[in-house]
Amino acid sequence: MASLALLTFIIAVLVYLIAPFVWIVPHKKYHRAATRLIQYLPVFWAGGIKLILNLTMKSKFDIQGPSNLLKNKSYILVCNHRSWIDILLLNYAFYNKVPTLRFFMKKELLWTLPLGGLAAWLLGYPFMERHTSAQIRKNPGLKNKDIKTTQKACQRFILYPATIMNYIEGTRFTEKKKEQKGSPYQHLLKPKAGGIAIVLNEMPHHLAGFIDATIAYRPDTVSFWQFCCGHFTQVACHYQVLPIETNMLGDYNHDRQFRIDFQNWLNQLWEQKDRQLTKLLMK
Repeated sequence: MASLALLTFIIAVLVYLIAPFVWIVPHKKYHRAATRLIQYLPVFWAGGIKLILNLTMKSKFDIQGPSNLLKNKSYILVCNHRSWIDILLLNYAFYNKVPTLRFFMKKELLWTLPLGGLAAWLLGYPFMERHTSAQIRKNPGLKNKDIKTTQKACQRFILYPATIMNYIEGTRFTEKKKEQKGSPYQHLLKPKAGGIAIVLNEMPHHLAGFIDATIAYRPDTVSFWQFCCGHFTQVACHYQVLPIETNMLGDYNHDRQFRIDFQNWLNQLWEQKDRQLTKLLMK
């Protein structure tokens, strides 16, 4: 645990030191150099995670999926969300296979996540407002804020290839949240389609594929402390890569039929994931 915290602290400090040069250096040559350097810091962080976890608990990881991934092309990645550990595991599973993971994050994490929240903002990670349906009905303009944030992030991802990660359940799964939200799934919350639909439509020719990852912990509930101490049986991350097809592309915000069809497609994907989780948890 101490090594992971130290690694995160060092990377965050480096971000704070380099980021101002991206904004204030007028010379294009040095501006580009600072921009490239800061883009590599998440790579160093992920590599550090890979090294630390390999040295301490490699035998407890079950990573399965195709190996023919591209490191210089962008992907969109969706995954079920169980724990803060998911971020570590995804970086472990995909390090040096695909471009650096870039997360869509809730805006409150900017202030509540020590060091990491502000560092993520300086690195250009998109932060979403996550307005409720009631808030949007009262002020429809709020909906456009997250749309514009997503579109702006996509323009950056076109310039700098990334693996665009979105937890489409919107929050971590718990039995209480499952009951509150009326989820029809055994191990998942209902998926939200809007964010990834916009990403797909904004950059279809710049995406090498759609990665669908499934994470399972044994036992089913593992705290961050238990994980760092190795007090778990196994963690599995199984993934598949789907091609970007025409039925996945459309104007989600204005085309009602596409919105229905895309949500139905995503629901079917989530049904498959729910069945896969049942099998993984029974091993």
